[in-house]
Amino acid sequence: MKLMGLFLLSLIIGCSHFQASAQESKDCQIKMYDGRDLIEKADFESLFQDVQPGEVIVMGEIHDNLCHHANHLNALKILQSLYPNQRVHVAMEFISFEHQEVLDAYLNKEISEEEFLVGVDWRGDFSPYRDKILFPSLNGGRAFGINSPRELSGAIARGGIDSLSDEQKRLLPPNFERGREIYFERFIEVMTHDSGHDLPREFLENYFWAQSLWDDTMAYTTLRWSEKYSEDIMVIIVGDFHVAYGGGLPDRLLQRGAQNIRSISQVHSDSFSEQDQIDPSGPYGHRADFIIQSVD
Repeated sequence: MKLMGLFLLSLIIGCSHFQASAQESKDCQIKMYDGRDLIEKADFESLFQDVQPGEVIVMGEIHDNLCHHANHLNALKILQSLYPNQRVHVAMEFISFEHQEVLDAYLNKEISEEEFLVGVDWRGDFSPYRDKILFPSLNGGRAFGINSPRELSGAIARGGIDSLSDEQKRLLPPNFERGREIYFERFIEVMTHDSGHDLPREFLENYFWAQSLWDDTMAYTTLRWSEKYSEDIMVIIVGDFHVAYGGGLPDRLLQRGAQNIRSISQVHSDSFSEQDQIDPSGPYGHRADFIIQSVD
C-alpha cells in the first residue's frame, strides 16, 4: 500500500513529472467542437468570440502532448490580437502561490532561468511551458503561480485533512471545501483504472481531499489576482482532469463568485472517440464549453 500511495501521490501532486518532450515535435492538426452539442467549430478564433473584461478562461492539457502546449500559446496570441486593449495574464498550475516572488524575479530578468527552476522546485521539462509563461510580460501582462504548496497536498494525501498542523492549516484557502460527490466518483474511476487496484475508501478520500485542495487553491488565488486586474483576461493553464466536466476548477471558481468562465478541454484523438467520455447527455454532462481534439 505504501508503494501504491506513492504512485497515486505522483499522479495528484507530481503531475509536473510528466515529460512533455517525450512526444516528438510535429505539426499539430486539430479539430474544435462546441462542448454542448459537439458541432465542429470553423476556426480557433471562434472559441474566443465575445470574451468579456475580467473573464477567466480555463484551458486544459494532457501534460505530455506537445500539440496541447502549442494550442495554449496560439490561444494567448489570438486573445491578445482580438482584444488589443486588454492585457492577457496567465495563471500556472505548476507554480505555487508561495513562489510568486521567484516567478516575478525571473520575468523581470533578475535571476536566471536555472535559478528560477530551482526556486520554484520545477520538475520535468520546462521547455513546453517557457513561452507561455513569458508571453504575458511581452504585452504588459503577468504570469501567476496559483497552486498550493506541494508539501501541503502531500501531507493531506498521506494523513488526511485532519492531520494538518495549525501552521499548515493557515495555508489552506479560506472556506476550503471538498469537491462535489460526482467529481469524487470520476476521480475514483480514474485512480482505480490507472492503478489497476481496488483501493480503500479512506485512502481515496485522503487523495481526493488533496485533489480538491489544488482546485480550490487555484480558484481562490486566481480570483484574487483577477479582482486586481478586473478589466483584463485571465487564462488558467492546468491539467485537463481539473477542467473536464466542470466538477473541479470551474466548479470552485463559480462557487467563489466568478462571473464569466470559459472552459476548454483538450483531448487525444483516441480518447475523443469514446462517446461515453464526451457525450453531453452522459452521466457527467458536457465536457467543457469547447473541446480541442488533437488529431494523430
